[in-house]
Amino acid sequence: MEGTIEALKELAFNSGFSHVGDLQIDTIEVRQDVRDACAVNKYRAYGTNWSCPPACGTLEECEARIRRFNPGDYPANHRGTGGFAGL
Repeated sequence: MEGTIEALKELAFNSGFSHVGDLQIDTIEVRQDVRDACAVNKYRAYGTNWSCPPACGTLEECEARIRRFNPGDYPANHRGTGGFAGL
């Protein structure tokens, strides 16, 4: 698994990411206020892709998908915008 993680990190850097680190799954906070902001289309992405409501499922379903990963198994990629990807 370690070789895979390192390969993913290298791929992220080669793809233009400026920062790459290990994501600790247990630090992810699933928040109703963020979901509520999505529902009123604050982020202008509601209903436009599979990672946003309503396509992504309920808050509980999202949290269940997140929690199935083991802490530290996947690298988090950051483009300096405050957003993380990799799940």
